[in-house]
Amino acid sequence: PSADPQAAAQRRDAFARGNLLETGAPLPVAINQRTFPPLIGAPLVDMVEGELVVEAVYGLAGPADLADIRVNAAAIDDDETIDYETREGYGTDAPLSLVKRYGFVEDVNHRLKWYRLEDDTVDNLRNQASPTESVPKWYTVRSATDPDEVWVQLRWELGIVDTRDTTAAMAQPVRLRFRESGTAGAWINGPEIHIGYEGSGALDFMIKFDWSTAPTAVPDVPTTIGAIHAYHDVAAQTAADRGSTGGWQAANEFAASATIDDTENCFLYDDRAVLYMDNTQFPRGKRWDVQIINGQTYTQSNFTYASYNINGNVPDLFGWTTDGSGAHETEEEIEYYTGELTVVRVSSVINDPIVPEGSGLALIALRGINAQVSQISTKATRLVPTWSGSAWGTSLSASTNPAAQFRAILVDLLTRRGVSLDVIDDAGLGAWYDRCASAGYTVSTVITGEPGFDALALVAGAGWARPRAGLTYGVIEDRDTSAEAPVQLLTPANSRGFSIQKAFPVRPDGFRARFRDATRDHQWREILIYDDTRPTRDIDNLEAVTIEAIDTEADVIARLSFDLNVPNFRSAFYGIETDAASLLVAPGDVVAVQHDSISEQAGWGWIEAIETQSSNGYVTGIRLDRSVPVFDTGKIWDATDIFDLADIYARGRQTTAAIQLDTGTVITKDLSHKSDGDAGLLRFETAFAAPTGFAVGNAVAIGPKDAETARLKVLSIEGAADHGAKLTLVDEAPELFA
Repeated sequence: PSADPQAAAQRRDAFARGNLLETGAPLPVAINQRTFPPLIGAPLVDMVEGELVVEAVYGLAGPADLADIRVNAAAIDDDETIDYETREGYGTDAPLSLVKRYGFVEDVNHRLKWYRLEDDTVDNLRNQASPTESVPKWYTVRSATDPDEVWVQLRWELGIVDTRDTTAAMAQPVRLRFRESGTAGAWINGPEIHIGYEGSGALDFMIKFDWSTAPTAVPDVPTTIGAIHAYHDVAAQTAADRGSTGGWQAANEFAASATIDDTENCFLYDDRAVLYMDNTQFPRGKRWDVQIINGQTYTQSNFTYASYNINGNVPDLFGWTTDGSGAHETEEEIEYYTGELTVVRVSSVINDPIVPEGSGLALIALRGINAQVSQISTKATRLVPTWSGSAWGTSLSASTNPAAQFRAILVDLLTRRGVSLDVIDDAGLGAWYDRCASAGYTVSTVITGEPGFDALALVAGAGWARPRAGLTYGVIEDRDTSAEAPVQLLTPANSRGFSIQKAFPVRPDGFRARFRDATRDHQWREILIYDDTRPTRDIDNLEAVTIEAIDTEADVIARLSFDLNVPNFRSAFYGIETDAASLLVAPGDVVAVQHDSISEQAGWGWIEAIETQSSNGYVTGIRLDRSVPVFDTGKIWDATDIFDLADIYARGRQTTAAIQLDTGTVITKDLSHKSDGDAGLLRFETAFAAPTGFAVGNAVAIGPKDAETARLKVLSIEGAADHGAKLTLVDEAPELFA
């Protein structure tokens, strides 16, 4: 169908914008966040039945769930001009069916040099002394190497119009010529194509060069609007005094016969012209320079197309004529005509899918009629296995649990080359998964190019943890462990070099926190969080922080309030060394530490003998390899005369023993006043059945009841001299989780 002049007048450019993925650049990995996926390739703008049609493919690392897709902030389903399809990025995904090609696009937006007239004249060239300076000039564009097609999009911003009569049918010729890029050979001429127009406003037109075989069915040539005529042979001007000579001879591949307008391999439509290049003149595998030039606008009714004639003469529509007074001028009064031409873009098209089948990419493909896609976004979440309560599954889901996303990154490190499943602490990560679910922890972030372990740290932080690498890979959680038994007992009997370092940091009055708020489509938001334990709230003493993986205000406040409170309960760092061979702990574990630097009532040793009841085998006491201080002197009111007491403050004290079993478990037992600390004989207040792992050689620490050891958390472990291990510890501080 012929293009509607009014629609052409109102037509705007079609486009799809976004960050174009560079060669070798990583694709974003989106986790529960609105993200703007990059373009996998440059968008193509085609001309279809007089409309500009944009095609684009956007992508993320897959597999991923692509929800709530939006174009220019509006739901894509509400835009009736756009068709789209998605692929989640499974290896079994079918190829895209909506967009089956890609290209290399150069946005040119260059206005060609056209006629320049003298002021106050309607047809005289501005430079009469050198008229070649006032006529159109060739403009060169270049294709990519070995394209299947090349599209040159043209636009007459003001149309091809006689401003005195906008209803008049007007036309303008365009010539093309080709040469292999990088060579100095002769140009190969294409046909001269005349573009017709009737109406007012912008006119878009496409010239395509196609290296496929020309169809056998030839389309009907438009009569008024579009590519209305083509010539393979144009004679020079017929009169010697006509000015420039002109003339044009296209390559034989475009000539069907000697008749000047009997062309072949040149198909004309109302919105485009297609030149078929599948011949020896234009071999495949090359890169081509294409030159274009536009001639004079003329009135269609004045032109005789069969003989290429205006008013009885063959004109040079790309040059000039000379009047009786010797003035160089145009054929018609083009001062009243529009006709300046802009090369909008050049697209080198490859007719193959941009993404191969089974690529593993999550894709959004769109095709829009006259669409202007300034941005496209989606709420995307990477699809990962989840924890069933007893094992990690194999089916994938859009989980926002930090543990599930953390484990998925471990498996592939975002590069398909992750750590072996044999060294992943699946049970520990499963327990963390359950705790994240119970606490409502979720992760929301977009990972683009970060190294694998940086990405792990980002995701782990959303679940109040940090990555752990060692014999196995897992996390170190910061959580309430007050109800759990210590993993190991450390005393001077199995450790050395105990030290305490007190920290006196300069503390801020709070945080100026920046995070992506889920309630605002993950736009950046800033909030102020003050330390309620400080007497002042100085806005100038706030520390700026960015939270990358938490997307709700409540969770950000909880996380940063915890950080502000840490110095109140963890103001000291403890150092201690032990033999690496006897080390049972990992970072994050709770240890029971006994040392006289912590309490003067400290004692420790190893079990040398065990006393039991003969009747039932219950344990009644143990003997250590050394003497230890034991307090159980009875209540103060049991004394006959308090003035006879050496230390009244010692009355009522009770000593408790912490015993580390062979299984690693630490148990505590109250000691009886019948104990003889000097002899290393400890008798228990209540006999008990020996638990598994209770044996001679167990480590024992004693101290005041409920303070027999200091419960500390392992912050880090480093190597030390003589195959030792140096532990840095902090207070367990259950108050932080109250």
